Amino acid sequence: LALNRELGNNQGIAHSLNNLGFVAHHQGDYAAARSFHEESLALRQQLGDQRAIAFAQTGLGWAMHKLGDYDGAATLLAEARLLFKQLGDKQLLAYSSNILAGVVHDQGNDQEATALLDESVNTCRDIGAKYSLAVGLRLLGDVTHEQGEHQRAAALMNESLKTFREIGDRYGVAFALCSLANITHDQGDDERATMLLKES
Repeated sequence: LALNRELGNNQGIAHSLNNLGFVAHHQGDYAAARSFHEESLALRQQLGDQRAIAFAQTGLGWAMHKLGDYDGAATLLAEARLLFKQLGDKQLLAYSSNILAGVVHDQGNDQEATALLDESVNTCRDIGAKYSLAVGLRLLGDVTHEQGEHQRAAALMNESLKTFREIGDRYGVAFALCSLANITHDQGDDERATMLLKES
């Protein structure tokens, strides 16, 4: 970022800011993530790169969701999804759909969340986007579990777990194991639930 600022390379600045936003997000500093993504989005809007704009909107929407600004996050993510659709970028459309599903779920709209996740999962299967597929399956499993469909939820979570293992995402594996343990507990199998939690 410092080198790009020195060079006056706005595209490089925007790219660095966006990456720093995702780093801050994964460190749990959502206020910093929001600040990085806001600056990145402003630069990308000046540059007029629609795909980059949509990606920055996705990052910013994700940070805003974590900060509790559900309405603002939903608006940005819906705009990003529209741009990705127009650009024909199915992988980033699925990625942004997963994040938007989390927002609308927290707003209490499980029907819309389920529709977004079903679309994302189907798209990811078609294009072979395994990371977004694993995330979408896990989120869909959680929503399905909350709706009391334990058998379907378990099947979705098992597929998510398998996919996270295939791509070597240990964090994703741990998260899926915990979710699967909750489902298994609600199915009445506390012994297996305990085993899954120990494995996580």
